Amino acid sequence: ACASSGPSQATKANIESEANQCTYVPPDLLRFTPGAAKAWVQVPANGVLSPTEYTDSYNVSGITDNATGNMTVTWDEDFGATTSYVVHVEHVGTGCTRGDNRVTCLATGSAIVLVYNAAGNETDSIRFVTAFGDQA
Repeated sequence: ACASSGPSQATKANIESEANQCTYVPPDLLRFTPGAAKAWVQVPANGVLSPTEYTDSYNVSGITDNATGNMTVTWDEDFGATTSYVVHVEHVGTGCTRGDNRVTCLATGSAIVLVYNAAGNETDSIRFVTAFGDQA
């Protein structure tokens, strides 16, 4: 039960540990809940990776086009450790064929995403990248 003064504001540490206490999570700290996506972006297939091309994003400071089917996504706010994980999904524009998606070189401030078509060749396509984990 809460003290007579009512619940107090939770800290980032309280939220991340899912502490069972008499606190509330304010709107500006909701992003620290363990199940919330910490970063996400939709990248166009045309290879044009200027900020105006990936405005549909959260906590992404930039994208570097390294080569066909190979890009580095840089986070605004770094993750606490390289043990954070990234989920990557490829949107295949037409048909139901699906390629392979890989995340390599996971660093606290960025991740390299590789996209392959069904034939196993690196390809540019619309990509959705979502990152989950503990932030610094």
